[in-house]
Formats: sequence, structure tokens, C-alpha cells
Amino acid sequence: MARGKRRNPSNRNQDCMPSSEPNSPTKTNMEYPNTPEKQDLVSKSYLIMMLEDFKKDVKNSLGEQIEAYREESQKSLKEFQENTIKQLKELKMEIEAIKKEHMETTLDIENQKKRQGAVDTSFTNRIQEMEERISGAEDSIEIIDSTVKDNVKRKKLLVQNIQEIQDSMRRSNLRIIGIEESEDSQLKGPVNIFNKIIEENFPNLKKEIPIGIQEAYRTPNRLDQKRNTSRHIIVKTPNAQNKERILKAVREKGQVTYKGRPIRITPDFSPEI
Repeated sequence: MARGKRRNPSNRNQDCMPSSEPNSPTKTNMEYPNTPEKQDLVSKSYLIMMLEDFKKDVKNSLGEQIEAYREESQKSLKEFQENTIKQLKELKMEIEAIKKEHMETTLDIENQKKRQGAVDTSFTNRIQEMEERISGAEDSIEIIDSTVKDNVKRKKLLVQNIQEIQDSMRRSNLRIIGIEESEDSQLKGPVNIFNKIIEENFPNLKKEIPIGIQEAYRTPNRLDQKRNTSRHIIVKTPNAQNKERILKAVREKGQVTYKGRPIRITPDFSPEI
């Protein structure tokens, strides 16, 4: 610009005027729900996840309590039966000893009769005392025998109740037999092994029912190094209907395989107690 020439005010205003182009909008976090409907959906999903975790924790805790109760009941009943049997044996031995003494005393009295012609009062009292002891011992045996029978009935009822509870918890479970332990690490867990079995044997089954499973694990939990066979895999399906549909497909196929090797898929019933 030439010296002394004033700058056009309009040009100055143009330099100071903001750009007519709109500013770029501030980037918002698209992951956070920005509508009440989305927030409500996220809250419901979170509550469902919490409920499923709570149900799983309750089932695991209930299973552990039932197992501890079963073991404690078995131990108590076993100890009671052993003590009862021991008492019965001791009472029977005592009765036999009393009867033997009674016979010896009676024979002695008979001999005294022959020698003296009369029965000594002390012998009579002794016989009455032994007869009372025998009667008391026999009454005790009857009471103990009745108690044993009642406990046997209680044990049967307890075992039945425990098995019903365990069967109810296992209603939707499947048991897979014949899968090597090394497959767990190759396929990253029993869940993927089960999916592989379904794809290999029942590729069309996914079109009929949802094959999603809740959990899968080896049983028993601890690996026994002395065990010659692989531990079984327990698969928990969403419901009993899915389990029955899979078992029906197993029966229709006849022979189920895993990587070409025969395996077995059965219901997961509670073991006999």
C-alpha cells in the first residue's frame, strides 16, 4: 500500500468479519445414548445381565449347599447306623451271657433240689433278677430296631428329595462323553467343542432352534492324574425343550462323532446316592 493512502474501512470490516462457513459441529460421543429410548434399552440390558449373573450365583451356591447337606446327612446316618449295630451286637452278647447264666443257675437249682429237696430263696431271687434283665434287654432291642427302621425310611426320603432337587437343576443339561482333555486348549474351551459337534453332526439344527448355551464345563472340577479316561463335558442349554430336541437329533443320527471319532451325548442325570 502506498504511503499516506488510507485503507478502505470496508476492507477492514471484511477482514474482521467472521467466516460465513458454519463451524464444524463438536464431536459428540456416539457411544453414549442420547435419547430416553436408547437409555432405557441400555438400562434394561444391564439389568438383564445383572439378573443372569445373580441367577447363576444362586444356582452355584444352592448346588454347593445341597452337596454339603447330602454329605453331612450321609455321614451322620452312617455313624448312627454303625453305633446302632454296635449296640445291638453288645445287647445280643449280653442276652446270650444272661441266658447262659440262667441255664447254669437253673441247673444248679435242680441239682440243689435233688440234694436238699427244697429251693433256696436266694436262687429264686437270682432267677427273677436275670429274667427281668433279659426282658429289659429285649425291650431295648425292639426300641433300637424300631429306631433303625425309622432312620432307614428318613434316609430314603432324604435321598429322594436330594435327587429330585439335583434332577431339577440338571433338567436342561447334556453330558458329552469321549472328548479328549487336550481338545479344550485347541478349541479354547468346552463351549467351542460343543459348537464344533453341532456343526459336524447337525448342520441344519441351528435353523430349527437356537443352539446358544449358557455354560459348559468339565466334571469333576478337579483333574485326577490317575484317571484313565477323560472327564465328561456338561453343557447347560437354555431350556429343557432345546435339550430334548438335540437328544432327538442324536437318536435319529445313531452315531455322533467329533473329528471323525465316535462320542456319546446323553442327558445329565444326578448320580445315585
